[in-house]
Amino acid sequence: GAQIAGATSHKLPEVKKDWTKVFPFVLFFGVLGKVIGFLMALVAGLVIILLAPRRLTSIVEAIGSKPGPSAGWGAVILFVTPIAAIVVCLTIIGIPVGLISLALYGIAIYLAQIPVGLFIGRWIIGRFRSVEGKAIMVGALAIGLAILKLLGLIPYFGFLIGLAVVLFGLGAVVVAERKRRAEAKEPAST
Repeated sequence: GAQIAGATSHKLPEVKKDWTKVFPFVLFFGVLGKVIGFLMALVAGLVIILLAPRRLTSIVEAIGSKPGPSAGWGAVILFVTPIAAIVVCLTIIGIPVGLISLALYGIAIYLAQIPVGLFIGRWIIGRFRSVEGKAIMVGALAIGLAILKLLGLIPYFGFLIGLAVVLFGLGAVVVAERKRRAEAKEPAST
């Protein structure tokens, strides 16, 4: 039956976060992530350059010759494809098609940086020499991807750069494919 007289209080010590100790690690892993992303994109671009250099060149040329339609088609693909895939997934029969569409959509978004990086690299190298041949294409791709990855490190601005890369990369594929089909139809009709 004992009772405590007076007021009791429980005070926790203040915990101060020292962000100066954490910041170097965050910066290191951000830069390390960009370096790994750069190497992965470079390897993917190398494979595409080796397998389909002319197709990749036509996509890159579509970015420079028709930037408006490239960005427009890119916006359509970026925003309509996931909505259409989800609508298709709502039907039981369409689930496989919808899931495959979403997987291909993710791959296309990732690969969109390759033609844009090659465009930037060709634009820079093209000031000094001709950009012909697979080896110089790989060098141009490395330069362009490095620039894109460095710009991606800038807060807020990096997101806008990434969005522009996706828009132009996805849309240029559509523009180049439409041009290729129009050229293929033209000789057949004459």
